[in-house]
Amino acid sequence: MNPGEEALSPERRGLAIASLVLGIVGLCLSLFVIGAALGVFGVALGLAHVLAKHGRNGMAWWGVSLSLLSLIAGIGLGLAYFKIAKAMKESMASMAGATSQAPDVLRSDPVFDGLPGSCVGARRR
Repeated sequence: MNPGEEALSPERRGLAIASLVLGIVGLCLSLFVIGAALGVFGVALGLAHVLAKHGRNGMAWWGVSLSLLSLIAGIGLGLAYFKIAKAMKESMASMAGATSQAPDVLRSDPVFDGLPGSCVGARRR
């Protein structure tokens, strides 16, 4: 060791570690769309570490890349969930529309002739 090396401060990797952890956790939680928010914070912390030049940047770049991946996956899955929910809503509405037409069919039946718009409480003749 050189005498001048003792005066140097140890490597500061807190932002890089936080970025990597947020990237990993965000990637796991991107199934629940929350990973996108963690990805944004992971990218910010990783880039802050790289731009501040706190020593080696490998861990920070891994954190940035995993955070970007979780951001993309979270947004993509969120859009897919939205499309699925919209399709289910339309399907349920069409099924409800099909069942709401059933009283019209029953009204044409001779048993239900003469009833005012509804067959609730109808008595058979």
